[in-house]
Amino acid sequence: NSRLGNNSRSNSTLGMTLGVTLGETLGEKCSHIVPPQVDIVHAEIRPLLQKLTDPKTLNIHLIKVLTFLMELFPTMFNEKLCDQLLKTLKKWMESSIYNINPLQRNQNFAEEVLLCQAIINTFHLIPPPKNFFGSLISCILKAEKCLAVEIGSPFQEGLFKFVLKHPSEAVDLFLKELHEPSMNRMFYNFLKRKDAGPLRNFLCAMPMRILTAASIPPPTHDTEYGSHVSDISMRLQEVLFQGIKIIALLAKHNSDFLTKNRDIVSHLKNIWNKHSFQDRFRFPEKYHVPIHQWREPMLLVKCLLFYLKSCPDDMELLFQILHVFDAIYIPNMRFLTDHLQKNVIEGFTIEQRRACFFKFVEIYPMSSSRGVQWTPELKGKILQYIIVPMFQYSFNKGDVEALIEGRNKPTSSSGGSAAPQSKSEGNIINVFMDKDNKIILEQKRKKYRLRLCVDTTALPSSFLDPIIKGSSTSGSSKSKSLCSYRPGKVFNSFMISSSKSRLKCSSQSAVSSRSNTFLGSSSN
Repeated sequence: NSRLGNNSRSNSTLGMTLGVTLGETLGEKCSHIVPPQVDIVHAEIRPLLQKLTDPKTLNIHLIKVLTFLMELFPTMFNEKLCDQLLKTLKKWMESSIYNINPLQRNQNFAEEVLLCQAIINTFHLIPPPKNFFGSLISCILKAEKCLAVEIGSPFQEGLFKFVLKHPSEAVDLFLKELHEPSMNRMFYNFLKRKDAGPLRNFLCAMPMRILTAASIPPPTHDTEYGSHVSDISMRLQEVLFQGIKIIALLAKHNSDFLTKNRDIVSHLKNIWNKHSFQDRFRFPEKYHVPIHQWREPMLLVKCLLFYLKSCPDDMELLFQILHVFDAIYIPNMRFLTDHLQKNVIEGFTIEQRRACFFKFVEIYPMSSSRGVQWTPELKGKILQYIIVPMFQYSFNKGDVEALIEGRNKPTSSSGGSAAPQSKSEGNIINVFMDKDNKIILEQKRKKYRLRLCVDTTALPSSFLDPIIKGSSTSGSSKSKSLCSYRPGKVFNSFMISSSKSRLKCSSQSAVSSRSNTFLGSSSN
């Protein structure tokens, strides 16, 4: 700060602000009263433009006068002035970089920096030529790197005004160079400014630009995130990280951004549900993840939570986020537990709690659906962090019958209290028990398909007749039920009866052998 001269810069900034304000006011009033005379204006501007090429006559006062004229007469200047000012800027940038050396520094260093700052503040007032922004930003980034003033750079204020005036060209260049650290840092700093609302709104109106720039498809094989990471893969991962950062920032300032752009949400879901993505950030040392990318899972979860706040009925996404608790991540994920406690456990209505439980019952028997792996660990986390606390909160609040039966004032047909054991489609206990019984029956069927693979038609009828016909008593319910069995079930019943017969015979032989031993019989 001492090097740049705080006092002189504050005074010049105050003068510039007052001058611009007066210029805008006079320009608005005078343009409606008297049209500008082109010849007189050109005669006054021409000597100023000639002084731009002479380093001896160029100073901050001249640039300020030229700036006020641009404010008053914006149509009097063309694209050639931009090129001339850019050439002048590059010369003074090189001079300031040369004077940054402590052994060669002179007293004009601060003035040179302030002069460069004043020149940059003029570019948003005149029409730029084609591809002008790329040349301007490369010149500024080079100077910031050499002067070591990237944080609190005096050049970015004027550049930000130019970006607001020409957002399309600036956004295209920034998104194209997301893999460059200096470019993405500058772009992110511009987006998070308080007065960057027009730039954020422009970017929100063009979501496909973000998706195209950061549309790195999630890896299909775990080996793509292996220990050996090439330069191309690191570049792609950096672009993906920067894209998630931008999406998280836009979602923070625009609550309906993700709600209106479901394609971005689907892309984020696919990235989050990939097993390779989870492993990459659980073991960052193994997969050579840069330190600044360790925040990527936290930012991705925040994006999904921003979407859930607008669409809380997406229960599957709520369950999928709980992959966070499968392992220990380096970033702090405390915000997720706070969200679950405030917006889910305590914030859900009775209908949402019942819908959440029914969705859990639906996915409980599944191992995967639509590319999502419903592992036993994830189902356990759903019970631990959502279902059980949610039910406990409802029970403590006194909403037991309303939660179980789905009625605000649950009453039975006789006028008494509701009976949870009664058969009804809305009773969550019955729904869970029916689903559990179906799961058990399905498991038994799978088990029987493996065991009952013998063709019962090859068995002699003498083995099957006692089982099919049952006892000698005709018309018994037992014989009727046995007659309705399929061959596989007949064989299963036969195996059961045969095992019982063998057990009975073995017990009788054991008793007879013991009796013979006690009686001392000599016969075998």
